[in-house]
Order: sequence, then structure tokens, then C-alpha cells
Amino acid sequence: MFRLPNIDLKRPVTLRTGKFNDKESGKEKLYLVLEQGGKKIEPFFSKATPRGLPQPKETVVNNKPTWDYTDQMVFIENMLNESIIPKLAVPAQNISAHTTGENPGLEGMPEDDLPF
Repeated sequence: MFRLPNIDLKRPVTLRTGKFNDKESGKEKLYLVLEQGGKKIEPFFSKATPRGLPQPKETVVNNKPTWDYTDQMVFIENMLNESIIPKLAVPAQNISAHTTGENPGLEGMPEDDLPF
């Protein structure tokens, strides 16, 4: 979601996945890279340039410290509704298929074996 404002929604996006072993912990880590035009899509929102994105708040739940991302989630939802979704306008003839839960154009496609 933090990269969406940097994506040209009229051009294809490539998703690359991979894994590596973390040098410090030795644990396997997974990653996802978004690319467009052969270049990595950088986050629009970051700690260095939050651009209005609220910071998470530290709180306590069941006597354990945790982070509350509610303000960030509301901010991102508003950004999606105001800036991203209007650019993804669905042609009128396809609206009913989307609202009924049908998946037009997916019939006959093989099921993937991805774990997500």
C-alpha cells in the first residue's frame, strides 16, 4: 500500500518473490519486489518522508506492549478511496460481475499452487 502512489496504474507491474537467510538470525526470510518498466517501485510513504502518514502508537494490550496501526490504516483507506480507486474505474458492463462475486474471464485457468 505504501508504494501505490508511485505506480502508474495504466502500465503493467511485475511482482518478484524470493527468499534468503538472514545473516543475524539465520532464519529464512521471504520478500516481494514490485517493478514497473524494469525498475523497483520505491515506497511513497517512509519514515524519512511520511507525507502525512501517521506514525503507529505504542500501547498495551493484555499487559503486553504492542503497536496500534489504526491511524495508519484509516489514512491508507482514505488514500485508496480518494486517489487510487477512482483511477481504477470499472466499465459499466462489468460492474454487475464484480458486485456478484463472479470472476469473468477466469474460467478454464489452472489453479495455482501458491500458499497464499
